[in-house]
Amino acid sequence: EFTRNARMTSAANSLLAAMYLARTEAIKRRAFVTVCASSNPNADTPTCDEDGDFNGWIVFVDDDGDPDSGSGEEGNGTFEPAAGAGDEVLLKTSDQRSDSLTFLPSTSYVQFGGNGFQSRSDGSAPADINVRICDSRGSTQIGSSGSAARLIELSRTGRPVVSRDETAIKSLGGCPSDA
Repeated sequence: EFTRNARMTSAANSLLAAMYLARTEAIKRRAFVTVCASSNPNADTPTCDEDGDFNGWIVFVDDDGDPDSGSGEEGNGTFEPAAGAGDEVLLKTSDQRSDSLTFLPSTSYVQFGGNGFQSRSDGSAPADINVRICDSRGSTQIGSSGSAARLIELSRTGRPVVSRDETAIKSLGGCPSDA
């Protein structure tokens, strides 16, 4: 149990740290910064996955060129490296899942604008985002300490938090191993 709890906590904290890094860099650079799920984050040219599996992720400055010159689309939510004016990778994290954890996100990427608030590349209003992290124990209560699963919630204002609230996790669909 100790090992499984430690693995779960490590994965949740790693994704939480990536979100905090993205938010901080967005404010510092006054630019769009995105965290996206990636099945190949350590590749020379990593890609974002539409399915949002989050077995790995990348954090990148989403600045594909000068928007005034028409040379690229700034803040489009997709990693597009290019010589000189492409997106800059800030962090690569791989295989947090280690075949025992399942990430269940409500979206495949999270984007922060220059003000640190959530942003959406399609211009739609940001919504609360959540990522459930599950293992074989599901979202059941473990003693008095809360659920075995973890829930990362990201508010519209861009503040991510980790929770072990069994009721909240189950209200979002629980974990695959829940009966």
